[in-house]
Amino acid sequence: TSSSICSFFASLSCIVCPFIEQFLGVRLDRKAWVAAALAIAGAGVLELGNGALPTQQDLIALLQPLLFGIYLIRTEDTMKNHPKEAMSIT
Repeated sequence: TSSSICSFFASLSCIVCPFIEQFLGVRLDRKAWVAAALAIAGAGVLELGNGALPTQQDLIALLQPLLFGIYLIRTEDTMKNHPKEAMSIT
C-alpha cells in the first residue's frame, strides 16, 4: 500500500460521516453533500497526485475512515444523551 493512498483514505474519515448519517436516516441538506464532494476532490488532488492507484491490499486501509466515522457519530449521539459527561466521553 502506498503512503499517498493511505493518507487519502485517512482524510476520508470526516467525509464518511454524512454517508453514515444518511444511512441512519438523518436528512442532510444540499450544502453538506456539496462540501463532502469538494472535500473528496480536494483530498484526491492533494494525496493522489503521483498517479498511484488503489490495490487490493488497500482495502484494509478503508476500514480506518469508516470506523472513525462511526466513532464520531456514536460520540455525538452519546454527548446528546449525556451533556454533562462531555469531558469524560471525549
